Amino acid sequence: MFIRISKTSRGFTIIELLIAMAGFSFVLLLVTIVMINISSIYSKGIYQSRIDDASRYITDDIARQIKFNNVSSIRSNSGAYCIGNVKYVYALNTAPSSSAKALYKSYMSAGEACNSTQSSGDELIPVNSSLSSFSIVKDASNNSYTVKISLYYGNSSNLNTTPTSYTSKCDPSKSYQYCAVTSLTTVVTTRVQ
Repeated sequence: MFIRISKTSRGFTIIELLIAMAGFSFVLLLVTIVMINISSIYSKGIYQSRIDDASRYITDDIARQIKFNNVSSIRSNSGAYCIGNVKYVYALNTAPSSSAKALYKSYMSAGEACNSTQSSGDELIPVNSSLSSFSIVKDASNNSYTVKISLYYGNSSNLNTTPTSYTSKCDPSKSYQYCAVTSLTTVVTTRVQ
């Protein structure tokens, strides 16, 4: 007993299946590339958001200290600014770790000198980020202070200029998705006594 197959009822040939699989593979490849690009853009946005939030928090905290501590002058030392009894110790181009701090806030005891000796305090810089520039300058003409801060996420080799510049930007030809830069300048006036 033999089964007779009609010549009009044929299936797909192996060539047709290979062509269909190649087309489907190409579509999957395009979808994968698009998803990878979307993921890197999302990650860059997260990194940028973190350092933007950190720079706003730092400048707001310093502005609050200047406004409400009746500050006649801000004491500064190489690597530290002291406002009232609050000390901000910083190290440029240093990522926070268990052994080093990038920018931290601590409270001084009465009579303590304003120095950059690292002691206990709260780290203000996010992980994998560094402080590229930081300054608090008093305006001689009025009772105001200019606070400038610049942060970057990632490695300093991904920047197009030296990291101590307020105008540093991420270099698109280098690991662009793992780089983010923010600079913020705030003018703070002290409260009228």
